[in-house]
Amino acid sequence: MYLLIVVTQFASFAAIFVAKVVALVCISVAFVAIPAAIIIAVCWFFAAVIFAAALASAVAIIAVSVLILIHLGSIQLMPALLVRKQDFVPMSRAFMPDATTLELHKHIMVNETGCTISQCDPK
Repeated sequence: MYLLIVVTQFASFAAIFVAKVVALVCISVAFVAIPAAIIIAVCWFFAAVIFAAALASAVAIIAVSVLILIHLGSIQLMPALLVRKQDFVPMSRAFMPDATTLELHKHIMVNETGCTISQCDPK
């Protein structure tokens, strides 16, 4: 993944360098007999290439950073789908749990006060 960041950076810097060189050539050729409208159009084109390369580089860096965070476990994709429905206690039972509910769910259930059942249990 880190290699992808390096490759996209080199590619974007190469594209920006080439676009700058061509833009400098356009500006230097402007002093020759080429019509100004053509020179301006070509220079605007390469300005757009520079912008697109910078934008693609930023998007690639963000995407690879997110992939790294997902790989490291800092971000979980769709965590609600990874938890089974039976792992949760209905909210009506969270405040008056019976012994079975406490035993099964005290390690995962968090009620709306922000504490787990085992923390809120008066025992």
